[in-house]
Amino acid sequence: MSQAFAFVATCPTCGREELQNAFTRAALERLLDGGYPIEAYCTICDEFWTVGIQKRIEIIEAVCDRSRRALALADPRYNVLFVCTGNTCRSIMGESLVNYWGAHQFRGYSAGSSPKGKVHPLTLELLTDMQLPTEGLRSKSWIEFTAPGARPLDFVFTVCDGAAREVPPTWPGKPVTAHWGVDDPAALNFTEAEMWSAFSQAFKIMETRVKLFANLQIASLTRLNLQAWADAIGNAKPDDAGL
Repeated sequence: MSQAFAFVATCPTCGREELQNAFTRAALERLLDGGYPIEAYCTICDEFWTVGIQKRIEIIEAVCDRSRRALALADPRYNVLFVCTGNTCRSIMGESLVNYWGAHQFRGYSAGSSPKGKVHPLTLELLTDMQLPTEGLRSKSWIEFTAPGARPLDFVFTVCDGAAREVPPTWPGKPVTAHWGVDDPAALNFTEAEMWSAFSQAFKIMETRVKLFANLQIASLTRLNLQAWADAIGNAKPDDAGL
């Protein structure tokens, strides 16, 4: 029988320290090796929450051997996937923005349900003008994020109504999901000036939402809290002072 492992975690809702003893050492090793979240439970509040990065590091130090510990500690950030249909504009903006504004706790990705295979040139031009990262951006299928061995996801945000209406794949990691709908700036044949204006407006909306999201203290929030914030941020506009 695998050895039991216990740790203490503090409930972010009531502040109570709870002994967590439902894990075996082997089960924790599998979670850590796969990059999956580790959830703790509060008997007072009767709710689960995902342990924060510092607690996760403590568990890694206690459970893993030296070689696996180095791998697990290499990047403890939360994985965020932005999804739209073509993966050429809005989802690409989301990926770049979260990798800039949320680099301290997030790692951003993007994908499309029916990718066009090429990022829209105005997306890249706009991101470059705003001095945001563009290296490695490409239009790709969401199937890449469900393939065997794919990194577990913590958050998945759809940014177009088309993708939101589709039946999504089964995401690894049981992520928090929300719809952050933004009008497609490339949907119509505008003049060059109108196209630039449409792309700029889409960017401002995405930037507002990503900044709000990046400022959340993820480790201190329960899954229910995270879901509520994700849903609320999906309605934020550039003129919003806060939520």
